[in-house]
Amino acid sequence: MAAPILVPLDGSAFGEQALPIAASLARRTGSELHIVRVHVLTVPVAYPEATVYFSAELEDRLRQSEREYLESVASRFPDVPTRTALLEGSIVNALEEYITEHEVRLVVMTTHGRSGFSRAWLGSIAESLIRHVKIPVLLRRPSAEQAEPAPELFSHILVPLDGSALAESILEPATSIGEITNAHYTLVQVIPPPDEFTTAESAIAITLTPESIHQIELDAVEYLERVAKRLRESGHDVKTTVIVHRQPAVGILEKATELGADLIALATHGRSGLQRVALGSMADKIVRGTSLPILIWRPPNLSALSVGRARRDQSTRTGTGSVK
Repeated sequence: MAAPILVPLDGSAFGEQALPIAASLARRTGSELHIVRVHVLTVPVAYPEATVYFSAELEDRLRQSEREYLESVASRFPDVPTRTALLEGSIVNALEEYITEHEVRLVVMTTHGRSGFSRAWLGSIAESLIRHVKIPVLLRRPSAEQAEPAPELFSHILVPLDGSALAESILEPATSIGEITNAHYTLVQVIPPPDEFTTAESAIAITLTPESIHQIELDAVEYLERVAKRLRESGHDVKTTVIVHRQPAVGILEKATELGADLIALATHGRSGLQRVALGSMADKIVRGTSLPILIWRPPNLSALSVGRARRDQSTRTGTGSVK
């Protein structure tokens, strides 16, 4: 059986909108679907006399209700092997421990919900989880009206790159998802329009001619094709495109709509929230600006990525090794 897929729930209909994607992936891979909830202790009531009221009986009843809720949710997927668990402790720590203990390889969750998931993207449980776990997290932005059904498979995955090893680290989890449904991929890189280059002339101490601007675009095309070649050699259907846009996130979202992509895959440093990402603040803007599912990945060893990238590039330049 393939590695488990985890869906953390909070009891809300918003949180449950992650289930169709997770169940579809589990069904296609033969993975066990783990549906969990973290029990949060009821805040004791403080009376004016300075006494505190806490009911262990009430807590037990709440736990039983939450267990029954999880079992009810799991019963909706009779054709998928499921496991439920009610966890204790702080939400992120409890989920992180569960992921490690059960060797979960993918988390699927919504970016909003109720209680633990009610806050905006930055500072939310989803954002905190991405910073702490070492596996990909597939996010779905829930619809208040549930008017947009979750896709049951991903046929076209858009991958923004910026030339860094960090950004390229998303390729392995993205292709792992895409292989399940035989998806095709579009690799994109955003470069600014010519007048944006000229505003930085004093900083880079050169004047960019039309020829040099054209060379920048050619370099971006060459870079994307070099990455695409590695993927094509592994049997993947890959296209590339360079986007010229003043606002990278907007350009990527417009391209995703234009091409009909149904998943965007991004990498993040995860050091201090998603403000520090492979593509600057762009990842956060993409998450906020799209209703498409987003695959987010924080690679566990960034220094190793840089070393591996440098060796691969040297091998490519000297012709002493294969590109994989």
